[in-house]
Amino acid sequence: METSATDGDGDAIASNPAIGLILGEVRMCGADAAALRGTRSGRYKEYALQRTLGMKAVLTRATTEAGVLDAKTRCAIGRKLADPSSGASLFHAYAKNADAAMDAFVRGVEEDLREIADGDEAALDLARTKNFYGERVTERHFAFVNEQLANALAKADESRGSAAQKVKVVPVLVPNTDATEDEEEDDENADFMFGKKSKKKKKKAAANVSAASVASIASEVSASSTSFVDALTKMVASKMGSTKEPAFPEIESWGQTTSAEASGAVVALLAGAPSGSVVILPSELMLRTLTFDVPAGDAVNSNGARAFCVDSIPDDVDAECALWVSFDPNDATEGAWRDPKFKRAFKALAKVPVVVALLSRVPDVPSADELVAAAAAASSRAHERLNAIEDEE
Repeated sequence: METSATDGDGDAIASNPAIGLILGEVRMCGADAAALRGTRSGRYKEYALQRTLGMKAVLTRATTEAGVLDAKTRCAIGRKLADPSSGASLFHAYAKNADAAMDAFVRGVEEDLREIADGDEAALDLARTKNFYGERVTERHFAFVNEQLANALAKADESRGSAAQKVKVVPVLVPNTDATEDEEEDDENADFMFGKKSKKKKKKAAANVSAASVASIASEVSASSTSFVDALTKMVASKMGSTKEPAFPEIESWGQTTSAEASGAVVALLAGAPSGSVVILPSELMLRTLTFDVPAGDAVNSNGARAFCVDSIPDDVDAECALWVSFDPNDATEGAWRDPKFKRAFKALAKVPVVVALLSRVPDVPSADELVAAAAAASSRAHERLNAIEDEE
């Protein structure tokens, strides 16, 4: 069964982006009609938002993999991808490249983005593109995150076969890439990477979402847990009548470009997790969004790595190592490490060496001395949380 989007599909997707989503789902599920029906049976608004958030993370990562490290060029490509009428929109990228193996997914999108970056400069329209990264942001910011991610993946690979329940914290420092308040004053309405930059003044009528409408959304979202419904409902409610781009609850305060880079970093960890590993994500929302609803426990990359959230780890999970993704600061679960679900998750990994990939926001790319200090401070905070879990045993 041929499920690939062709060049001829571009016009159809441009006129109706939903076609791109459908073709992408077919690629993800193949000929499994039951899986396709079960992917999302709720409201289109929530489903489209979830897929858009997932694609934003994949595209952010693929842009880096494609070697596009100039901040303004990244924004120009993002603006082109955000235009549903474009033949190169994120909907077309999903239709053409969707793959349950995240490394293959990113690689396919990367090839598309290389064509855009190497193509006609006039098509990118850099002169009209607003750079929403901070003025201080250079190629070094993106290269630095790459180095941090490579180190975390290497540590996970090295941990395979080591002592059971040996926990190693590996900080992944993510420099702040957002513009300062002074830089944001200009061109407030210009296009952002994947939409519009959030405005400081909200539209009174549009920004108000009634309790009844939020309740209606919650009642119609098809999901397997209340936490997933709550998180997605909150995201939809904040998006309605707002130009602010959605972000995962864990990193809402990180800033729009920084949270996007952090989400892309998680995609890199999913794509590069070694054979025999399990990747643990902090929420069902993040798991289902960044794996595009691949069933928990199924392979998420070509190495055969699997992914779970803290709520879905099976007891006595069979794995050679676990790559536990966490955030510092964490807007959603800060202070919740004493929650029974975290204790149960670590107990389920009792026979598995655990590498905690701690994505930690820092003000800028650190110097050599600052790097050591920032990594040590982040690691110390993580160990305090881990000790809190052990103290409750």
